[in-house]
Amino acid sequence: EGYAVLTFDYATFGASGNGDQPRHTVDPVQHVLDLKAAVSAVRSRSKELGVDGDRIALWGVSLSGSHVLVAASEEGGVGPPGVRAVCSLVPMLANGFSALTESIPLNPRPFSSQAKILALILKGMLLGIIGRPWYINFYGPDGSASAQQTPENNNGYASLAPPGGGEYDWRNGMTSSSLFKLFPYNPLSHVASIKVPVSLVAAGDDTICRERYARSASEQIEGSELVVIPNVGHFGIWYGEPLEQVLDIQLNFLRRNL
Repeated sequence: EGYAVLTFDYATFGASGNGDQPRHTVDPVQHVLDLKAAVSAVRSRSKELGVDGDRIALWGVSLSGSHVLVAASEEGGVGPPGVRAVCSLVPMLANGFSALTESIPLNPRPFSSQAKILALILKGMLLGIIGRPWYINFYGPDGSASAQQTPENNNGYASLAPPGGGEYDWRNGMTSSSLFKLFPYNPLSHVASIKVPVSLVAAGDDTICRERYARSASEQIEGSELVVIPNVGHFGIWYGEPLEQVLDIQLNFLRRNL
């Protein structure tokens, strides 16, 4: 018993090409297209790969946890052909504006930090007019000119970053234009149409992808299964007992639905 797994890098990241955008552009719409292209590739090569192209599960975590739900909401709520189930782990379901607004009361940024971010965004916009990308840090400490500044973000992402950037020269940075692609992204507005089985796992102490959005998604997706793991944050699910709980939850779900 087991599962064949395909992982891939979104366009402009890792081993994937640039498309028509500069490296490290976070583009949710393009991400969903990449996800659907991956499903199509598996189905078209299923015999060669020795897999069943009609028994596919989508799996995503954090921002990708929202992408799998958006993809599943298409085609009349059954997702790309071949998709039979969806696993969404600590999904980022708030739209970009909500995520930014909600971070202010919990993690108030000094005016100097806000000014730095605004200045970098404006500089990025001006450079974009002449076709030159400008990068801002994805995560960093409080007061820095970073998109994500909560301690959970800073410490969590730093623990996952490959030393020296790894094989594909990963960097703590994204194009400033990414913010304009992220802000209007509203995955929660898509989920009500989903008809395939969905497993949602949220972290009770998550300050990045808040539990209440996962609960809202579960209420809108008929027959979905929501499990909230208490006393653990966004990145805590990767380690120890919480990780074992996640594996048990999702493997049990897949056995029943694939």
